[in-house]
Amino acid sequence: METHIVEAEKKTEEIETSVGKCVNDAENLRREVDDLVQRKETDMKAMGKFEGNTHQPYSRLDSLPGIQYQAASEDFIYFGSRQQAYDELFKALND
Repeated sequence: METHIVEAEKKTEEIETSVGKCVNDAENLRREVDDLVQRKETDMKAMGKFEGNTHQPYSRLDSLPGIQYQAASEDFIYFGSRQQAYDELFKALND
């Protein structure tokens, strides 16, 4: 398209407004793409600096009311509603 425009300008022909707008829009988009590619490359270089670094976790699960998590087993969840049955069973085992 640009070659046609250049040839038309050499012949001193008038370029249609819609064609000129289309070329300008395409040029603006090309610049935006170039900027995005540059930003991506910059971001990738910055992220490469963090490779191999270990990060502390940013968050952890919060405990729910009435539930106590035991450190002995990740699969075991201690419910406060079972406390009485647990206490009775533990007392019976100790007797």
